[in-house]
Amino acid sequence: MAFGEAAQADALVSAQYQQVDNMTDALAALSSAVSAQLPVRDALMAQFDDRWHTDGLVMDKWFTLQATSPASDVLSRVRALLHHRSFSLNNPNRLRALVGAFASANPAAFHAADGGGYRFLTEILSDLNTRNPQVAARLIEPLIRLKRYDESRQALMRQSLEQLKTLDNLSGDLFEKIGKALQG
Repeated sequence: MAFGEAAQADALVSAQYQQVDNMTDALAALSSAVSAQLPVRDALMAQFDDRWHTDGLVMDKWFTLQATSPASDVLSRVRALLHHRSFSLNNPNRLRALVGAFASANPAAFHAADGGGYRFLTEILSDLNTRNPQVAARLIEPLIRLKRYDESRQALMRQSLEQLKTLDNLSGDLFEKIGKALQG
């Protein structure tokens, strides 16, 4: 994969995945397919989903793998996964695995110059403000670190924080974190 031999890498990763006898090795093959953006990636992801969709802990790993993909369309994939049969906004582990991983472990996508990652997280936090304010307070962390970024990203992040600040019944945890972030 490192030398750009996509067809050979595709065949090797696919063969590795088909021959595994445990979830750890299957995830390793999937991880390789995702990080190299191999053509076989989607087929292997679907096979893994079909086999493990009822095991929450295993699916958390699958969601994280999807959320941290270097693919250019990762945000649209993450949005689509909000409707996956194994995902629920009411499950904190699924939220951290998908939304949390996207926001904190995929900086290229989350901090895209168009601000799409910030808008996405703002939408999720707006919903979580009343549904689960404790999880919302944890997920906001990447957004409140605005001082670490260039002026244009800071402006977009500040805009998201200002939008969250206007929520009706803003939770105390979010209010405190947003207030501190906007003070500086």
